Amino acid sequence: MRRVDRKDVEPPQGLIGNDCPGAREIERAAKHVEDKDTVSGFTFRAYKRSDVRHALEQLFHGKCAYCESRYDVSGPVDIEHFRPKGEVDGVDGHKGYWWLAANWGNLLPSCLECNRRRFQRTPANMSSLRVLASGAITGDMANIKTGKNSVFPVVGNHVMKRPEGSGFGDLNGENPLLLNPCKDNPGDHLRFHIDPDGRHIGLVFARASDGDEGRDALPEAAEDPHEVERKAREAGISARGAVSIQVYGLNRLAVLQERTRILNRLEFLGDMAIKCLKLSNELQQVSATENEGQKRIEAAIRTLKEHRERLLKALKDMAAAEAPFSSMSQTWLETFTRKFKS
Repeated sequence: MRRVDRKDVEPPQGLIGNDCPGAREIERAAKHVEDKDTVSGFTFRAYKRSDVRHALEQLFHGKCAYCESRYDVSGPVDIEHFRPKGEVDGVDGHKGYWWLAANWGNLLPSCLECNRRRFQRTPANMSSLRVLASGAITGDMANIKTGKNSVFPVVGNHVMKRPEGSGFGDLNGENPLLLNPCKDNPGDHLRFHIDPDGRHIGLVFARASDGDEGRDALPEAAEDPHEVERKAREAGISARGAVSIQVYGLNRLAVLQERTRILNRLEFLGDMAIKCLKLSNELQQVSATENEGQKRIEAAIRTLKEHRERLLKALKDMAAAEAPFSSMSQTWLETFTRKFKS
C-alpha cells in the first residue's frame, strides 16, 4: 500500500457540487431512509459512473488501493467504499454510511480479493518467515476469512447516522483501525521484509510502535479485527497496520507469492548491475600493451556501463508509482542503493 494524493487528479464531475448526480442521489437516499428506516432496497448508481472509474484508475495507475496488484489485467475493479455504504459488519443497528455513497473522498479502487470476504491461506505467525531457496513458502499457514467488504472497525464508537451538514470532514472524530492510502501514510504502520542476504519473501509487517524495526511483526491470525487489534497492542506493533494486513488480506498466499517473485527479480537485476559496475572498474585499471587491446578494453567498458544504466533504469521502473507492488519495490531499492554506493 502506498500513499496517494487525491489532488493529483481532477475530481469526477458527477460527484462534485450540490446539484451533481451524486448529490441528487444522496438526497433520494435520505428520503428512502427517512421513510423506511433502512437503506436496504435503495440502489446507488452515481459512484459507478464512468468518470468516477476513470478518475480512480488514473489516480491509482490501474492498481488496487490496498495490495497494489493490477486489477486492469487480472479482473474487473470493485469501486470500494472505505466507510461501507449499506451496513457495518458486527455493529448492530448501523445502517451504513449511506450519505457517503457518492462522496469522492470515500471511494477507492479495489481488486476482488481485497474487497470480497472469502477464506484465504495466510501466514499464521512469525514462524512463516522461513523460506526455501526455491522461494517456496513454509511455516504455519491458516485459512482466514479476509476481504474488506462491510468490515470497518474503529477505536471507540462509530458514527451511527448522517451528521448535520453531512460530508466526509464531519467524521474526523472517528478513529478507523483500517489504513486509508489517501488519508494515511501506510509506511508509518507497514514495513516490507527485505532480507539483506537476498533470501526474500514478500511479507508485509506491522511496524513496532516504538519504531524499532527489529520488533516489527506479523499480526497473529484472527478473523475478528478487534482480536487482531488486541494482540497487536500486546505485541507493541501498530494496531492499524496489523488490522489492515488482516482485513485487506495483504499477506494472502497468492499476493505473497507474487511479491516474492518481484523481489527475486529485483535481486537478480540488482546483482547484475553491481557485477557490471565492478567489472567496468576492474577493466579501467588494466593497462594494455597494444593499442588494439586498449581499444577493445575501452569498448568493453562502454558496453558494461550501458548495461549497468539499463539495469538501474529497470530497477527504478519497478519502483515507479504505476508499477505493481511499487511500495515494496521502493523499499528494496532504498536498501539496494546503499549497497550499490558502498
